[in-house]
Amino acid sequence: LGLVLGGGMHARAVQAAAACGPTERVGKRESDKTSEAPYPLAVRAGRAVYTSSFWAPDPAGFDYDSRSALEQLFAAVRAVGAEPGDLVKNFVVLTDMDAFEHFNAIYGAAVSDMAIRPARTSHGVSALPGGASVAIDGIAIVGAEREAVDVPGSDTGLDLPFSAALRADDLLFVSGQVGVFAPDGSYRLNVGPQTTTMFELVEALAAAAGSRVEDYITATGVVTNPTAWDVFLAEYVHRMPRQRGVLSVYEVSRLSFPAILTEMDVIARLAPVTSAPPSGKA
Repeated sequence: LGLVLGGGMHARAVQAAAACGPTERVGKRESDKTSEAPYPLAVRAGRAVYTSSFWAPDPAGFDYDSRSALEQLFAAVRAVGAEPGDLVKNFVVLTDMDAFEHFNAIYGAAVSDMAIRPARTSHGVSALPGGASVAIDGIAIVGAEREAVDVPGSDTGLDLPFSAALRADDLLFVSGQVGVFAPDGSYRLNVGPQTTTMFELVEALAAAAGSRVEDYITATGVVTNPTAWDVFLAEYVHRMPRQRGVLSVYEVSRLSFPAILTEMDVIARLAPVTSAPPSGKA
């Protein structure tokens, strides 16, 4: 049975999940002024849940907007039989990226009781519906065997409230990775070095979980300046095999810090384990 509550940024994934079996539609909470929206809150297909984006229906300041979006996200996954602790990847957009660290404090408190925090990607946008300042959506997998994955240089080195990557059963969810930080603590200010390091971090996280570039299902790349497109795509083509996963690319108003020019996240399969042939005689 598939349960439908949502629609959102993961449109292709939602459509594929919904195609796996029959669906049942469930309405939004009575308190939601967005209850007339022409889409549901989340789609559940088997153990996978994909949610819509949530924002405060009555924006009332950054703190309120942040907590409202998170509360709606958690309520949506519960409504289809999942728990917030089943979330494996969240996507956050803010209209004011100067509030990024403040949002992390609110978000960190909301996920503090999770043994393994979901992967996450965060971007800046120019506006959200109704004047809201925060929106968030997510992916959950009910009852998955979970493991946080980290490597030196990944974003968790900043003590951010999410996993650099999260393995859930045979899937890997990689948070948005950036290549701005050099090992000596300095900043890489040019898009070329940032892009190369970013791809290296994503590949290192995938390898640490037992995945390869051939196993990427979907990758999302963003830039803050259109001149970075050619650099990103050239690096992508150079590193990806001929049999590539799907790619989404777009420009955003800002990433978590002004010096960051590009970011990439990935969903990948885990590579199958191949047994070595027996050696010697029995």
